[in-house]
Amino acid sequence: MPSATKALLDSLKTSSYHIKTVVKCNMSKKASASVKLIVRREGGNKRYDFEAENAQLAGEINFHFVLFSEIYGMLNSGDMYLFPP
Repeated sequence: MPSATKALLDSLKTSSYHIKTVVKCNMSKKASASVKLIVRREGGNKRYDFEAENAQLAGEINFHFVLFSEIYGMLNSGDMYLFPP
């Protein structure tokens, strides 16, 4: 890997959040390839804007965030079991 690329990757900042902290995920109306993710933090909500390669990929990212949030909610509400009792 060239040193310029390695330096760029080493300087990137990452964050991890549990799926239950995701408040909202949607596609931007202005730029169809953008995804907005809002997560709950101690100091208030934090918004992240991501850009996908195209609108279809942005839709898939949005779909999966919504799907995982709904599955997590169902598993913790007792309405659905991953493994039946």
